[in-house]
Amino acid sequence: LMYTKIDKLANNLDYKWEKLMTYFNSPSSRFGHSMDVVNHYLIIYGGINYNFSILNDIWIMNLNLDFQWLKITNNEYI
Repeated sequence: LMYTKIDKLANNLDYKWEKLMTYFNSPSSRFGHSMDVVNHYLIIYGGINYNFSILNDIWIMNLNLDFQWLKITNNEYI
């Protein structure tokens, strides 16, 4: 889900949640993770899955491109 801005009238802005359609790989369901937006990238790190296993993976989504997730498997992008 993503929180987005909608222009209702000239200067009257409203916000709503929208479900983004992502394709291919995506992060598993989790809680207790860290998430941040840096420039136009959404970054998710770690958390705990539904089996209460601790996760230490990193996922990045380019918000200006095609909303596809990229799993970082080494420190090439960091």
